[in-house]
Amino acid sequence: MVDDYLNQMSTILLQHNLHDSKSGDPIRALAQAFTLTALDRLDSEHKNIIILFLYRADLLKYHYYLHNEKECGDPTALKKQFPDEKPIITLSQGDIEGVTINNLGLACIDLHNMEMEGANFSESDLDRADLGLSFAMGADFSYTSLIAADLYFLDLENANLQGAQLQFANMEGICLAHARLDGADLQHADLKVLHHLISQPALYCGQYLTSSGILDNRLTPIPANLSGAVLTNANLTGAYLNGADLADANLSGANLTGANLSGADLTSVDLIGANLSHTKVSLEQLAKATLHAGAIMLSGSKRP
Repeated sequence: MVDDYLNQMSTILLQHNLHDSKSGDPIRALAQAFTLTALDRLDSEHKNIIILFLYRADLLKYHYYLHNEKECGDPTALKKQFPDEKPIITLSQGDIEGVTINNLGLACIDLHNMEMEGANFSESDLDRADLGLSFAMGADFSYTSLIAADLYFLDLENANLQGAQLQFANMEGICLAHARLDGADLQHADLKVLHHLISQPALYCGQYLTSSGILDNRLTPIPANLSGAVLTNANLTGAYLNGADLADANLSGANLTGANLSGADLTSVDLIGANLSHTKVSLEQLAKATLHAGAIMLSGSKRP
């Protein structure tokens, strides 16, 4: 099956000039159909081969270098401004559950709106990757670099992001319930409430969200869910956590200097030894958290 797929794709690439095609061209639709069909039929070990082939063939990544940026672009610039930056093939709703693609360079890869439960991307480079809207429950992103990655509305419940690099990542509406993020670096990550238009019930963090949606154009506010997450010694300097659900999370020893926690739920949050210097948070919120000796408070002074 894999050999057949690679032969078909080689023909499309070489004889039909896939790289020179434009968005909407039939040859792109054919390549996408071949790929999604193959992913549905293969086991996780062989799905690895397809993903790596597409990436290395320059079919599954954003092309920032077309506009005089370095190949993967400025890691602090989240906007995708040009239509020809988009990947040649998109795998929306594709299934790569259980794949193991660890310790590899996959910067700018497009894996949005995919099924990737239990996948292993540990120690890989996923800077500026797009994983938004995907389901990655129980996935392993430990020590993975996800700098400036698009992780909006990504379901990472029970995932392992221990030691991950998440600086400047777009994490609006992300689900990190019961995830491990101890030692992760989330400097300037954006985890504020995502307002999403839901036209039909959508599964998020183990629950279905509903809204009258398109009928009256109402937006459903979806806070980042970090309830029960382990964030010990994590670096959240300058992070946007507006309205986030942090109930029962462990933030002991975390650095929250300059972070924005406006409206966040801090019920039973462990903030022992955390640095809350210049953090935007109310005393009413802190009253719900666990603050013992060693916590550095808003003024920068330690709690006695």
